[in-house]
Amino acid sequence: MGRQQYIDEAMRQLNNQTNYKPLDTDPTGTFSKEIQQTLDEMLDCDNLSKKAHKFPSPVDCRTARFYLLPKIHKPDNPGRPIISGNGSPTENISLFVDSFLKPLMPQIPPYIHDTPDFLRKIAGIQKQVPNTAIIGTFDVTSLYTNIPQDEGIAACSSALAKSGHTSPSISDIVSLMQHVLTKNNFSFMGKNFLQVQGTAMGTRMSLFMSHLEQHMLASAPCRPWVWWRYIDDIFFIWTSDEASLKAFINHINSFHRTIKFTSEYSTKDTHFLDVKVLKTDEGLTTDLFVKPTDKHQYLHSIFLITPFLT
Repeated sequence: MGRQQYIDEAMRQLNNQTNYKPLDTDPTGTFSKEIQQTLDEMLDCDNLSKKAHKFPSPVDCRTARFYLLPKIHKPDNPGRPIISGNGSPTENISLFVDSFLKPLMPQIPPYIHDTPDFLRKIAGIQKQVPNTAIIGTFDVTSLYTNIPQDEGIAACSSALAKSGHTSPSISDIVSLMQHVLTKNNFSFMGKNFLQVQGTAMGTRMSLFMSHLEQHMLASAPCRPWVWWRYIDDIFFIWTSDEASLKAFINHINSFHRTIKFTSEYSTKDTHFLDVKVLKTDEGLTTDLFVKPTDKHQYLHSIFLITPFLT
């Protein structure tokens, strides 16, 4: 991707003021002080130990950076927006909050941990799939930039409450989450921006999707036989007819004002993560899925070692 093409794609996204707000100055210093004040108040109220207070405290912070990962397998190579928060004021409080949210993830029924977990789940049902079933995938369109910040916080707060979490208090964790989501400033090409809708790529907001899908599926007139999700990618098996599947797709795309889904499905095969799933008379089988853009070109190890030897 040429430099100018890369810059043009970045600015195309950053000029969307629904998601990003241009700033005249860099607020990193101010945000650091506000985060530190919240942590100090938690320490003063004995809601944090001195050790727990020290880790998330922002020290010598720098501004987060914005960059793109070009999607070379899609037309016009759109960029996936990433905000690198290493060293930013919210880096450590994000990790601190994540330590309480991460253990809740495996408790979500549709949760897929990784490819081996998906293969184990497939093995558990592969002989039970009806011959007439439709298999396919849903993909959430730009999940991270479309999560309403208040709904994301509410979903995480609800999940913590259901888990019986007590310390630190949920209200304190909510305060830190608000810092993470509302102080998401960054720079690109010497310009400063603030993300005003959604979350940074990588922020643990699958709990929001869990909250959404529970209500979305419960209100659907007809539901998938299988609905498994890895972050924003969903594998499903539909055992009714195609007309009812299309009605379901209309339902999930009208359920929420910002979260929308694309879908691909077939009576023969589909792919999910790096797995190709095939439906046969005997049930489901799996194989490796490789994107068409993969050229299977690898550097021989000698080319990696030689420069260090000469």
